[in-house]
Amino acid sequence: MRMSLRIQGKSPIDFNVSSTNTRQPKAISNFQGVRRSDRLRDKHKLVEKEKIPQLPDDIIRNVFEFVAFQCRFACLLVSRRWCRLMVPIIWRTPFATKYIKYPWTGGKFWLSDIIATYIACLDPQSKFFLRQHGIKIPHSKKPLFQYQKFLYEFHLPQLEKVVINWYSNSQNIDQDLKYLCWHWREPNDQRTKIIKRRIMLLMTEISKLLFNSAYIKRTDFTIQFNSIFVPPLDTFNRFLVFSEDISFLKICNSDSNINFPENLRESTNELLCSMNSSFHNLNYIDITGHDVLNPLIISLIKNQKHLNSLVIRWARVINPILKILSTNTFSTLSWLGFDMVHVRLKTFQLLSACKKLESLVLYNVMELHAEPEVNIPWDLERPLSIKKLYIFDDGRYATNIRPSFIEIFRIVKESLQELTIDILYPHQSRDIISAMMKTCTNIKYLALHIKQIDTTDEFNKWLQFSKLQSLILKSKFNNKNFGTYIQELSEFFPESLTYLDLDSYITPKELELLLRSTIHINFKKVGLNSTKGITDEHLHILMKYSEFYKTLEEVTYDRWVVQHMNRFDRFDRRMMFTCNNGLKFSELSNEKLEKAGRFIKVIRKEQFLPFENPLTKYHDYKLPWE
Repeated sequence: MRMSLRIQGKSPIDFNVSSTNTRQPKAISNFQGVRRSDRLRDKHKLVEKEKIPQLPDDIIRNVFEFVAFQCRFACLLVSRRWCRLMVPIIWRTPFATKYIKYPWTGGKFWLSDIIATYIACLDPQSKFFLRQHGIKIPHSKKPLFQYQKFLYEFHLPQLEKVVINWYSNSQNIDQDLKYLCWHWREPNDQRTKIIKRRIMLLMTEISKLLFNSAYIKRTDFTIQFNSIFVPPLDTFNRFLVFSEDISFLKICNSDSNINFPENLRESTNELLCSMNSSFHNLNYIDITGHDVLNPLIISLIKNQKHLNSLVIRWARVINPILKILSTNTFSTLSWLGFDMVHVRLKTFQLLSACKKLESLVLYNVMELHAEPEVNIPWDLERPLSIKKLYIFDDGRYATNIRPSFIEIFRIVKESLQELTIDILYPHQSRDIISAMMKTCTNIKYLALHIKQIDTTDEFNKWLQFSKLQSLILKSKFNNKNFGTYIQELSEFFPESLTYLDLDSYITPKELELLLRSTIHINFKKVGLNSTKGITDEHLHILMKYSEFYKTLEEVTYDRWVVQHMNRFDRFDRRMMFTCNNGLKFSELSNEKLEKAGRFIKVIRKEQFLPFENPLTKYHDYKLPWE
């Protein structure tokens, strides 16, 4: 027997040892002594390692929450403990849009791995059943974790897309049928029928697996006109065992949509019936559908005991919903949003019964003059308790029934403290500002993103005597005269103003003149967040200002652009909504940053998005760094 050993860094020592020789050579005896000493030394190191203090699991989990998604996988390889703590975080929301990249956008990361892992978690009976129906299921080892048990958010639309992607990449199908191409083929095409049937079977088995998670709190059962899967009722009933813990529901009401196939319409109504009987503790409901007067929708809202937030999208008539909110959720509702709805603004007076309602979002809302007048009870003819109002109109829909919102400001009056306006049409923005000046005297936060900042002396006078503390200004098309306008407007800044954020570009010279003209203002925070970035000259001027006045505590720049999902694009591609074609990030020298840090406490890139649509929650946007 030939042995080659390396002892304490020396050259290898070769031995020829006969298998019948029971006497050990001296070199081998010395080697075993070295091994024993190594074991003692390793044991001593292990004891010392155990004495090293370590952070508790709860603190490590909190730290992991701030780790970018693509970096979380590296944490799995650090140690068994880190792996055990990170796996539940990764698999908590695997279907979130911001984590998924689709083949048509050039992304390959993470998409097929989701379904491949869940398929490995299926029991042998489910795998055998799928193989019987012609689906190729890979033979894999038993997973180390039961990943489906960590699921916190069930997202049906994304699950369908991910399954379709996995099926297209793992099965032998024609190129013209891959991904979503078969959606536009003839419904009676035999190959299309086979693919749809297999995808439905695969999604049914995966849904059974995922519905066993007792940690699911958020659900999205949005069913579109081209969807091919709705959870069967017997499968969905398994999920209802944990329905008391569900707090978030997003659903599409297909009752009045003529594009919906009859089978999807019936399946959706069956799901709504089951939800009505089981979901009673929802905090957040997001309903999309032309007919929100569906009795099942009405009943679902009525049955909630703790409804805190409600979003209604694409609805024709919402007056009955407002009446229900004023009687059934008056003690719980605090956040309300409308997206592409037709409404008579005067009916918002009914919401005065909701004493906890603080935030109202109006996105592409249209005035419905043809609707009959609503009789407002005398006890509800009082101002709403709304403190935050968001008004958005991106001009995406050509219509002549855009409201002036004067009625809204008349209703909210003195209670309004924060106002965000993102309007494309100049005449509409002027009407809104005019209504604000006449009725709202306690506004402390104002964010204006309009096509052209064209205010009057009346606005300047209102601004001068206002209680404004935060002012954010942005022009949609980067007016060349923006810097000049800001200098003129700065003469009317109120003394209460402490935060100024300019989302359009100004030169260093214009910034210097602006700060000189506001010597009566003690700025604590300044934001320069245009898409052109800032230079060392901008930072030098702010540093000198902070050094002299001793009040400036924070400077922000390079506001990240949110990458919204364009849900009207047939492939769900993402689109960048920027105010120009390019996005230039600031290039600041380390020397200048270090020097400015002596006088300014915080200098950072801005992540707060004042003009982000609040209705794009959870699934409808992603940040570039994730």
